[in-house]
Amino acid sequence: MYKTEGMMGFFKGNGVTVLKIAPFSAAEFYFYEVYKAKLFPGQERHQLGYGPKLLCGSLTGVTASFLTYPIDLVKTYLTVNTDSSRNVNFIEQGKIIVRANGFLGLYKGLGASLIGIGPFIGVKMASFDWLMVNINPDKKSSKIIYWNLAIGALAGTLAVTATYPTDLVRKLVQLNGEPGHNYDGIADCCKQLWHREGFMGFWKGLWATYLKVAPMTAILFLTNESLKLLYRNLISA
Repeated sequence: MYKTEGMMGFFKGNGVTVLKIAPFSAAEFYFYEVYKAKLFPGQERHQLGYGPKLLCGSLTGVTASFLTYPIDLVKTYLTVNTDSSRNVNFIEQGKIIVRANGFLGLYKGLGASLIGIGPFIGVKMASFDWLMVNINPDKKSSKIIYWNLAIGALAGTLAVTATYPTDLVRKLVQLNGEPGHNYDGIADCCKQLWHREGFMGFWKGLWATYLKVAPMTAILFLTNESLKLLYRNLISA
């Protein structure tokens, strides 16, 4: 990547990533609380077990992914484009997809995405929530920031470890029709990956993903918990 695109190649599509992650994270935290309130009314955070939290987190992942999926799809296309002569922006890439596949082309691979993102968000949200309740760090302590970072990183690591193959297949299905990517559905994609790279092919890139997911989820939960604390302080002042 460095040889073909230089240092900026590592940041290609970053603007689109930010464009996607903002509404996705907002929906993620919002609907998680909504599903807990609607499915388990009257239950406090410490009263819900891991199972109910996993269910709410999975439904949250499906909802947030559906709402932001077109952005994620276009981001995937932009990220893997290494043809310098085909330098298109986000809007242009979206138009190319629509012209080639119609409006529903923006949802290509949605099934594979929902299969992967539901469990991923479910494990991530439920693990953080469950660990915070059971470890129960003092939220008034000056060290709470470190607890949020550590538990957030652990929750993200657990989630990506449990669901990595589904995320890899999701990305491959999104690229269906591109050079080197011709699949007749999710099952065929898995079959081709197995024949090409074997069992370990489903885990290719996992360590690099750890380097991204652990700090990302740590900062994500830290920011969310800090903003909630700030809001509570503001309304009680």
